[in-house]
Order: sequence, then C-alpha cells, then structure tokens
Amino acid sequence: MPRSRAKGTTPSLAQLQPHTNPRTQVWSLRADIHVLSHAGNLITATSLATLAALRHYRIPETSIKGGELTVYTPLERDPSPLALLHHPICIALNYFESGEKMIIDATLQEQQCSEGEIVVAANPQGEVCLLHKGGGGEVNALVLLRAVDVAVEKVRELGKVLDRAVEADAKKRDKGGISAELSAENAR
Repeated sequence: MPRSRAKGTTPSLAQLQPHTNPRTQVWSLRADIHVLSHAGNLITATSLATLAALRHYRIPETSIKGGELTVYTPLERDPSPLALLHHPICIALNYFESGEKMIIDATLQEQQCSEGEIVVAANPQGEVCLLHKGGGGEVNALVLLRAVDVAVEKVRELGKVLDRAVEADAKKRDKGGISAELSAENAR
C-alpha cells in the first residue's frame, strides 16, 4: 500500500488499494489533508495541494490472469498518471462593503473582518464548477460575476504554475530516462 507523507497542507495519499470483484477491478484513492496551521486562504491552498498531489501520483500497472490480480512494481512496469479530465482549483475571495472591495488570498485576520466569502471553483479552460457565497451580507449579482471573472483569471495563472511544477518534477524523477526506455512508443 503506497504511502506519502508531507508537511503543512499537502495531502497524504494514504490509501490506494485495488478492490476486486468478479466483474470489476477498481482503485480506491483517498486524499487526506492534515492542516498543521494556517494564516488564511485555506480553501485555495488545500485545493491546489490536492490537485498537485493527484497530478503527481502514478498508479501501478496491473494485470489479471485467471482471476488473479498482479500489481507490478515501478521497476517492472512504468506506473501511469491518473486520468484526470478536469483540473478545478478553488479560489476564495473575501468581500467588504457589500462586495465593492474584494481580497484574494486573504490572511486569517482579513477573513475574520470580512463581511463574507465567495468561493469559485473553475478549471483553467474557464469552466466554473462551483460558486458558493458564505457570510452574512447581501451581494449584487454583478459583484458575483466580477468575482467569477477574477477567480477564473487566478485559476489560469495557478494552473500554469502547477503545470510547470508537475513537468519539472517529472523531469527530476526521470534522471536516467527510464520512462522513455519503458515506453511502448517508438520513433517511426
């Protein structure tokens, strides 16, 4: 059972076990987030950390022969990345004066002083997956639209940063070019 430990808000991929059934074989994946402390903007930080962990993780290759499941080590077969179709990132915006003023990446004190919070989850393609308004004050619809526009732009920025980090880590992990050697693709 693979185990990953990290500090801060980084998720721990603690359970990855194949669940076998006579008709279906699936992986069960769970991401636990252990927050040791925070100074604000917890939603965005944990969302980004979880997505980074899922994009970084590789599933071991398997085969089934005669109803027997075989899980291969990374030296036997190159593990595969998770098939993630969408990469949503949550952005939290805290608002003041009925939404006339907004803060992204608010500190804990700023969050406590704000009238409320607007959370937007979107992917880098600009598709909004979630919109949540928490807190007491009323907010005009135009303020919500402005918050969505700001959040989508921030998601695009963070998506590019995450892409570069995942690519850099993949290159760092593949020092000897083992991924290319284990690949079934050939140059034609």
